[in-house]
Amino acid sequence: MKKNIWRLLSLSGLLSVLFIFLSSSPSLSKEKNTPPLNIVIITVDTLRADHVGCYGYRPIKTPQMDALAGEGVLFEQAFSPVPTTLPAHTSLFTGIYPITHGVKNNGAFALGESAVTLAEQLKAQGYNTAAFVSSFVLDSRFGLDQGFDVYDDDLVTGVQTPALLQKERRAETVTKAAIQWLNTTKKNNPFFLWIHYYDPHEKYDPPPPFADVYAHCPYDGEIAYTDSWIGVLINKLKEMKIYEKSLTILVADHGEGLGEHQEDTHGIFLYDYSLHVPLIFRYPNQLPKNHRIDSLVRLIDIAPTILALLDQKIPDHIQGVNLLPLMKGEKKDLQLTLYCETEYPRLTYGWSPLEGIRTDAWKYIKAPENELYDLIKDPGEKKNVIQKEKSLSKEYQKKFTKLRQQLISSPGFSPSQSVTLDQSAIEKLKSLGYIFSSDSKKKKSTYPDPKNMIGLLAYFTKGAKYLAKGNHEEAVTEFKKVLKKDPQNIDVFTCLGAVYQAMGQNDLAIEAYEQAVSLGPDHLNNLLQLGNLYLKTEQGEKGKAIFEKIISLNEKSKEAYLNLGIFYIGREKWDEARPLLEKALELQPENIVTKNHLVSVYHKQGKTNKAIAFCSEILAINPKEPSALNNLGCILMDQKKYPEALETLQLLAEVRPDYSQAQQYIGMIYFHQRAVDKAMDAFQKAADIDPKWVDPHLNLGILYAQYKGDLKKALQEFQKVLEIEPQHTLGRQFLEQTQRSLDRFKPQ
Repeated sequence: MKKNIWRLLSLSGLLSVLFIFLSSSPSLSKEKNTPPLNIVIITVDTLRADHVGCYGYRPIKTPQMDALAGEGVLFEQAFSPVPTTLPAHTSLFTGIYPITHGVKNNGAFALGESAVTLAEQLKAQGYNTAAFVSSFVLDSRFGLDQGFDVYDDDLVTGVQTPALLQKERRAETVTKAAIQWLNTTKKNNPFFLWIHYYDPHEKYDPPPPFADVYAHCPYDGEIAYTDSWIGVLINKLKEMKIYEKSLTILVADHGEGLGEHQEDTHGIFLYDYSLHVPLIFRYPNQLPKNHRIDSLVRLIDIAPTILALLDQKIPDHIQGVNLLPLMKGEKKDLQLTLYCETEYPRLTYGWSPLEGIRTDAWKYIKAPENELYDLIKDPGEKKNVIQKEKSLSKEYQKKFTKLRQQLISSPGFSPSQSVTLDQSAIEKLKSLGYIFSSDSKKKKSTYPDPKNMIGLLAYFTKGAKYLAKGNHEEAVTEFKKVLKKDPQNIDVFTCLGAVYQAMGQNDLAIEAYEQAVSLGPDHLNNLLQLGNLYLKTEQGEKGKAIFEKIISLNEKSKEAYLNLGIFYIGREKWDEARPLLEKALELQPENIVTKNHLVSVYHKQGKTNKAIAFCSEILAINPKEPSALNNLGCILMDQKKYPEALETLQLLAEVRPDYSQAQQYIGMIYFHQRAVDKAMDAFQKAADIDPKWVDPHLNLGILYAQYKGDLKKALQEFQKVLEIEPQHTLGRQFLEQTQRSLDRFKPQ
């Protein structure tokens, strides 16, 4: 029989955790009669401060952000420590730098279990906690869900045209989800609500009317569109009469290059366009209105400031500081220094990582070719004065070294965990502009300076566009251009592996992934792709060994357990498959693909009731889920419940008219019901859908011979069976028997 096409690899996941603020637990407010403080944090992904109206940008209208600034405190010089989404948000919610919490990049790391988040601290104080995120980059598998009663990372529900690789949702969808939660949350408890908007992230595609109004700059259109839905959220808070009782914070995780320093997006460099972010605090009657602060502050200062507002002690391991003295006018400047870093160049391309420090007036960047910028005279960071200002350069090198050593020695240090992703998850991240590895074998001295390699990104961009359009040969050409200049670039081999897979050239894909793994042996995602290819090319034992290695590196790699389970299913070793699949499901309880595989295993083991229960769970959520319909139909057929099986499989045929097995099963049911004509019609449809599948032709041949008495047509069907599969034993037996019968009836 043909293999079940619904056995797809699932999205990868990993239960990961974050830092909790280890502090005392005083009351939520100083006065018992004071209403508890609600906290609303709004993060807008990829939002440059200098593209917001209240920051002086005139070409855009952002009335909601401007109103927040008018009613609160605006920080003119707020900075992110890292220009990538997951590490930046992790720092925001822990008050700890990435060098300490260990989350170095998107997609490849999750925070270690020794860490705890602001959400956990607030939950322990009786808060209802909820998060609504808009991008796969912040999927719960990467750890930011810890401490949230609700962590809504559903990127499909409410999306008009959900795709298999759905990787983000618009501001409208995430806002409506948050409002629905507000309508149902307990009214007696204070709440902590985080809502994350992803729209300004590349690709910039604002909906109308913003697409027309900002046709000259779609990036601005995405910002203006997001601003409008922030207004919807705020109006809901006002309608519930809780806005005036809430602390509202607006902030971005990082900015965007928009072509400066040849960087179109973000992640490669540490220039201000990617680190300078808007930051606004609004808290009526407690913080001043329309107040602007021009001293340097950081994302890591937000969490300790919230704790201070709640009268809670700030734990010693927190690296941020309380900003209340600035906001209340008690101090004019805290004399803060920003430590910044990006591991994205190293982990993605095998280029040098960058680190640096920024003060109000100067920025020092540690790189193969070090950089120093006078930010007062040169805010665009165009003139590197590292050679001109040698004494100042030495001073900043010492400051950088001292601060870095302090952070590495911090008590808040938490080893991160590597995360594995399946192909669907990887494609989601790549479609968002993120390409990643877990590590590289290169010695630090061999990392090239990103300033000298940035031009290669043009080849990557072209290659990715060709791949998206299905122009595979052109994609290979572009990626190979990178190899000529950077032969040890990990990601180019990963990209080539993906292209060769798309071309169906599995041998070349394996070769490319093996090369990638040799450069980064702990690159779990490349290991995963290699293992999958080994299974696909009937090198099962090699694939099994790869998945076992992944589990040894990361015992929470659900996709490794899933694929090992699939390996044993292929060998009909149900007892070995079941615990692996159950472990995968434990790691991601709502994963439909894992449940469908378990349905098959339970059914084979005689646990039919459990199999049916899983099918029912899936179909209760999505009544047209093809895999569950297929499995349930097959189980009902085995139980000889033909009317129920027929109804289920007919729905499957409607949902997936291109699925030949649905028609094959329908034909079998009609045959059992003695409806031969209907059975033959269904078998013919199955053969038309998939002409290279022998089973429908075999069944048609049998029915023509035994029920229609048409030996010639029977012979034609059996001949088709042998054309498709020349060694098909049963087909040859039927053909020979039919031919003998025809010969007996030939006129002498």
